[in-house]
Amino acid sequence: MSFISIPEGEEIAGQVTPVAPQRSYKWGVLAAAAIGVATVGYVSTKGSASTTALDEVPPPPANTPPADLSGTDMEWMQREDVKRISAQKVVYGDMSSDDIASLFTKFQGDFNRDYASVSDTEEAERFVMFKKNLIMIDALNRQNPLAKFGITEAADYTEEERNMRKMSPKYSNYDSMKSQLPAEMVAMAAKGPSHVVGQTFDVTTEAGGQAMQTGQVAWASEDDCSACSKFPGLKNYTNDNRPTDFDWRTLGAVSSVKNQKYCGSCWTFSTAADVEGTHFLATDELLDLSEQQIVACDYEMDGCEGGYMYAAMQYVTKTGGLVTDEAYPYEGIMMDYMDNTPTCEKAVITKALQADRDDKVAHIEGYQMVAMGAEYEDLMATVMLKNGPLAVAINANGMEYYEFGITGCESIAGATYCEAGSISTSTPCDPTSLDHGVLAVAYGVQEGTDYWVIKNSWGSAWGEEGYYRQTRGDNHCGVANMVVHSVYKDSGVDNKHALHTGHVKGVAKSEHEEAVEERSSAKSH
Repeated sequence: MSFISIPEGEEIAGQVTPVAPQRSYKWGVLAAAAIGVATVGYVSTKGSASTTALDEVPPPPANTPPADLSGTDMEWMQREDVKRISAQKVVYGDMSSDDIASLFTKFQGDFNRDYASVSDTEEAERFVMFKKNLIMIDALNRQNPLAKFGITEAADYTEEERNMRKMSPKYSNYDSMKSQLPAEMVAMAAKGPSHVVGQTFDVTTEAGGQAMQTGQVAWASEDDCSACSKFPGLKNYTNDNRPTDFDWRTLGAVSSVKNQKYCGSCWTFSTAADVEGTHFLATDELLDLSEQQIVACDYEMDGCEGGYMYAAMQYVTKTGGLVTDEAYPYEGIMMDYMDNTPTCEKAVITKALQADRDDKVAHIEGYQMVAMGAEYEDLMATVMLKNGPLAVAINANGMEYYEFGITGCESIAGATYCEAGSISTSTPCDPTSLDHGVLAVAYGVQEGTDYWVIKNSWGSAWGEEGYYRQTRGDNHCGVANMVVHSVYKDSGVDNKHALHTGHVKGVAKSEHEEAVEERSSAKSH
C-alpha cells in the first residue's frame, strides 16, 4: 500500500493519487522513439489479490473464488477464461514499498531509462509517476475481467505524455465531431438506424474554418457489399444471418501494423488503413498507404493534434488519391501541439497521380457513414463483413498499459460489479471523448462474450501483436459512436478519375482529373 498514501491530490480512476511537478516533454520525447515496446514480465511477490488493493475501488476478482457461485451476481467469476486471466494479474497495491522500488529499478533497466542525463530530480519525479500509474493499472485490471494490463513503456509517463499519441480535445469531443457533419443527418441518426440506413444526405459543412465539401454522403446498409465482387459468398449475409467469427486479416485486406510514434496522428493511420482495405477489395492490390500525406497535406485538419477520419477521406477524394508509404514515408516526427504541421511534398503526390497505377496510388470517391451510436453496433458488424475494415473513433483511456485479452466489463460481469469500480463517468473510458482513431478488422465470440478485433497504430510489440480486443454489443469506449468507411472510385482504366455521382455529387474536379481528361481528349483526336 506504499504508493496509495502519497499526499498529493489528483484523481485518476476514482483514486486520489500523486501528481508530478509541472514538466516539459524532454524525457517523453527521448523515450517515445521506442514507444509500443511490449510489456516485460512483472510478477508480484504476493501472487494473490487483496481486499485492500485500492482505497475506494473494489479489488479484482480473487484468483480462487468460492466453489459455487451459481445463481449469484458473481457467477461469471467461474468462467474458465475469467479465471485464467485473473490468475495472471498482478495487484500492485498489495506490494510493499521495497517491492515497488524494485519494480521501478527493473523498469529502468528493461526500458533503457537514463534519468540522470535529464536532471538531478528526474528519477524522483518519474518514480512518483510510476506509482501513480500502478494505481491506474490496478483499476484497469479490476474493471476489465477478461483483459490484462501491466507495466509497459508508458509506466513512468505523465498524462500529458500519454495523450501525445491521442487526438486533442479539439478533435476528440463527440459533439464537435458531429457538428462538422450534415445537421439533418445527425438529427435523423439520433432517432435510430431505421431513419438513416440506405439514405443520402446533402453535405455543406466546414471544418478547420474552411468549407470541406459540398455534395452527398450515404449511410451504409446491410445490403451494401463492395467485397462481393471478390468474395461472392458474402452477398447473402444480413444482420440476422452472418458468421459467428470473421477476420479480414486472413483474407488479405489488412496491411502490417504501423507505429505513429509521438504524434497524435492516429486519425491518419485509421484512414489510410481503411482505404487500404477498400483498394484491396477493388483491385487485388494491398498497399501500404501514406499516412504522412494526410498529416502534412490535409490543411483543414491539424496533423499531430488530430483530425476526423471522414475529413481525411474527403481530402483524399479531392486530391485525387493517396500515395504509397514507400513514395511518401511516415516521418514519425516527435512534436507537440505547438509545432507546425510538416510541409506537404506536393511533387511526390503529383508524380504518383500522374503514373495512375493501382500499385502506386489508391483512389476513393468519398466516404459513407456506418455508425453513430450504440444501436448501430450490430449494423457495423455486417457492414464490416461485406465491405472491409472500418475506420473507428474510440476512447483509448489506459490502453497504454494493455497487454492482452478482451477489454470491457458490463457484458461480462454485469452492471452492479462494473459500476462499483466506475466512480467517475470517464472510468474506465468516456464514450463521448473519442480521442483515438483505429481500424475494426474482425469480430468473434469467446465463451459467450462477443468481441471486436481492433488494429492499433502503436507498433506490433504493443498488445496482441499490435491489435486488441474489446467487447462487442455494449458500445464499449464508444466504438460505435463514429464509424466511417471509404468508397472506391471506379474504374475502368479510361475513366478512373471520372466523377461518380452516386456518393459525391457536385464536387469540383481536381486538377489531376482535368489533366486526365485533357490527355484522354488528345488521344481521341
